[in-house]
Amino acid sequence: MKKAIGLRFVPFEEAKHAKNFFLGAPRLPKELVDEFDDTVMFLGMIHLPDIAALDKENKLPHEGYLYFFLDTANSSRHLIPIVRHVTEEPEVIVDDYNLIPEAEFFPNLDKPRGVEFVEVDEDDEGCKLLGVPCDWNYQDAPKDPLLLQISHMDEDLNFLSYLDGFTYIFFGKDGLDGAYAFYEYA
Repeated sequence: MKKAIGLRFVPFEEAKHAKNFFLGAPRLPKELVDEFDDTVMFLGMIHLPDIAALDKENKLPHEGYLYFFLDTANSSRHLIPIVRHVTEEPEVIVDDYNLIPEAEFFPNLDKPRGVEFVEVDEDDEGCKLLGVPCDWNYQDAPKDPLLLQISHMDEDLNFLSYLDGFTYIFFGKDGLDGAYAFYEYA
């Protein structure tokens, strides 16, 4: 069986997790600081060299950072993913980033969660990078490979926990720049 990169969320410690965390105040390179309006929330950042050994099929870049944002302008239940790969080092901590208009639908946005990485089976039910969607109950397979799976039942992340299901972010036809989401809610 193929493998994926499991995301295990732990209490945030600055010394250990400053380059790998979800939620909270993003650390951004200058080029991203003013790119989005206040309907876009920060989901997470990953320092790609830290997961290079787990990306055995080389689906991701192995330098720089991978950032995940979600545009909330349409609805809290239909978030539009924005994925950015940057090679510049983060220089700016944006303390007020997740003060979005729909913040009441996203509890704990201001509480960062450290990320640790483990190898998991490709169909693992937890939060992960790569692999395959764990609960895909549709006749047609996804048309693009899975980039990120968020389990809303992951108590350590505590993101959209009132929704029983998953958020899947897929690579787009243009790779990371064309990423799109599919939502599986019970």
